[in-house]
Amino acid sequence: MTTEAGRDPKAVGISLRVTIFGETAPPQASDGEHRLFAGSPALIAADIRKMRDMGVGSLDFGFGGSTADEVLAGMQKFRAEVLPLV
Repeated sequence: MTTEAGRDPKAVGISLRVTIFGETAPPQASDGEHRLFAGSPALIAADIRKMRDMGVGSLDFGFGGSTADEVLAGMQKFRAEVLPLV
């Protein structure tokens, strides 16, 4: 599609924003398959690796919280539990 639009495919990056993830995300997508980034840290890490292997260059995880401390706590937990598995 990039080439058809007259653009260099190497100049286009793929990013994905993830707003629902982890143990609180529904485990299945609407088609009954595994919902990306749902479940345990190991499942999230596996999905991150799959996206990387498919060419996704950037993942933007939205960490919820109503205070800066809550957001930072979520980020720190993700760094400690998920990223070492990637």
